[in-house]
Amino acid sequence: MPMRFIKCYIVLLLTLLCHVHSSAQRTARGDFYDSVKYYDFSKLWHADSVLNLGYVDGTFGSYPKRFGFPSSLGFIGDNYQRFYIHFISVKKCKQNPFQYIVEGKTKVKDNICSFNGTITIDTACFEVDTTIPVSAGLRRGYIICACTFNENKSCKHSGVITGSLATDWCLYHGQIWYDNIMGIADSYSNNEFRGKWKSYLGNIVKKCNWGDERIPDCGDLDVGTGDFSPNEKYLKNGWQSYSEHFDESVAGKKANAIENEKWWK
Repeated sequence: MPMRFIKCYIVLLLTLLCHVHSSAQRTARGDFYDSVKYYDFSKLWHADSVLNLGYVDGTFGSYPKRFGFPSSLGFIGDNYQRFYIHFISVKKCKQNPFQYIVEGKTKVKDNICSFNGTITIDTACFEVDTTIPVSAGLRRGYIICACTFNENKSCKHSGVITGSLATDWCLYHGQIWYDNIMGIADSYSNNEFRGKWKSYLGNIVKKCNWGDERIPDCGDLDVGTGDFSPNEKYLKNGWQSYSEHFDESVAGKKANAIENEKWWK
């Protein structure tokens, strides 16, 4: 075979391989990934309230039409020390439609630290859900995001949080909504973050996970059945008030006040 034909064959083969590789990457990112740029996902992580999508036909009955936006439950380190995180602002990046600019605060014990960072959507897919009628005009999906949150270096014990965030969402009436359809289920959770915290000094690295309603990969911390319930042996690590805040006693009311404190303000 003449050399010029061999060169043409090699170029054609490489072109085809690149096309296959590109197609495989797009498929791996999900069937909704290309559409992500046209929607605003910021309400999945920061909002005053969420729509009750448990009743999509409009008959909410005695149930509230909206719920307060949930506060995340989290831990840091091998001793499951309670970790608080609150997003104060989440805005879609103008330069990158797959990325969101985040500002917020973290809290461990009495140490409160501001941070800024990014949430970048890497995967976006529709879920197959046969329990919802097509007439409801609602489709459920999920996104997987890469996160980097940089705590203020002037804060004590500050560092960088990196990891992966999985969020369930719904496309309803042309808008993206926080998915709480199965909110009454025992296993319900959303906004599951799995990651690590690393000090700026670089000599300390700790596991750091959080989620709405439940915490992913939390070992024996969560011993609850219907709801999250911290294991007694970890109560001293910041979980005492959470354990007591459902109680109607004086101690319970005090714990409830602690749990509802807007510590990030």
